[in-house]
Amino acid sequence: MQKVIAQCCTIPQRFHNLEKSIISLRNQVDEIRIFLNGFNAIPSRVYMVGARLYWSQDEWPAGERGKFHNAPENCYFLTFDDDMIYPPKFVETLKNKLQQFDNKIVAGFHGKTYTKLPINSFYKDFTNVYPVLKEVETDTWVNVIGTGCQMIHTSLYKPDPTQWPHAGMSDIYYSIELQKRNIPALVVAHKAGEVGYTLSPHAETIYKKYKRNHTIQTGLINDYDGWKILQP
Repeated sequence: MQKVIAQCCTIPQRFHNLEKSIISLRNQVDEIRIFLNGFNAIPSRVYMVGARLYWSQDEWPAGERGKFHNAPENCYFLTFDDDMIYPPKFVETLKNKLQQFDNKIVAGFHGKTYTKLPINSFYKDFTNVYPVLKEVETDTWVNVIGTGCQMIHTSLYKPDPTQWPHAGMSDIYYSIELQKRNIPALVVAHKAGEVGYTLSPHAETIYKKYKRNHTIQTGLINDYDGWKILQP
């Protein structure tokens, strides 16, 4: 049986949140890998919750691209975020959805569509959004998938985030690579509150960092001229 390997990245300020994410997933997957960004030392509690580690001091300054670092070969590969608590059937749901399409798609719980191009704002000018924390009534094909709650079989595509020039933009880079390879991306139907969120309103997030200046993100969307809503 092929393994399910889950991978995430985190920073020191969010490590206590990460523990909750790991606990919610550790009985659903075969292995958990964590990329540590900005840590001066490896926290001992990582070993208590059972995870394989990559440390940015030993590797590269990945930012959130670390969730794709050294992606494993020929397995179900789940990328997750350190601020979410995942439901008991989360991994099974995504894996079953991939198998339904012969492992030829990506499936997740969050995504957007961009169909009216060019855009003026990456954060404002999407056509539709299908959020992980709110209800999505039906399975929906998208062209930008959220990398904090998605699964791919790496026989289909093995991401190499060292080719992505900017941190904080993995959703865009990953989705462009899927588009180039004609790999459809599916947001799976789910209920509001099915996935929990653990960050306080004052916590550091990628959205807060870039919401006032996301020229690069907007340019990446506009510069790729092949956006489609792909389906099998």
